Amino acid sequence: MVPYQTDCVLCSVATPIVWQDDAWRLVRTTQRGWPVYYQLILNDHVSEMTDLANGDRERCFQLMWHVESTVRDIFRPDKMNIASLGNMVPHLHWHFIGRYAWDPTFPGSFWQEEELRPLDESREALLLAAVENSDEAIASHLDGLQ
Repeated sequence: MVPYQTDCVLCSVATPIVWQDDAWRLVRTTQRGWPVYYQLILNDHVSEMTDLANGDRERCFQLMWHVESTVRDIFRPDKMNIASLGNMVPHLHWHFIGRYAWDPTFPGSFWQEEELRPLDESREALLLAAVENSDEAIASHLDGLQ
């Protein structure tokens, strides 16, 4: 595995860290229209799942399952989107996006730009306040895995 790289945006990500251990960190991402948005980022700089040893892959899947489960329990999204692309940033990470029928592109892709609908700003504001107050609950749940 390759350690921190100065030219990688995920190696130096400055968004709020919700939880971390020696190998992984969960960050809360701010994206207007999608208030329930987290990224699970491997601390080492590798680009593919196959770069991980078996135990590290198992830990990744365990964390992914618990992040999804916790986000669903707390925020009750209509749908969870989980993605790992890495085309633009070849550093292993997973996106966890809670989707709601009122978000600007639902039921289409989060990355879809066409056909944006008006945002329900009152629902977004309520949910964003809940998200900002839930970091400790999410961290506590993930700490229980160690």
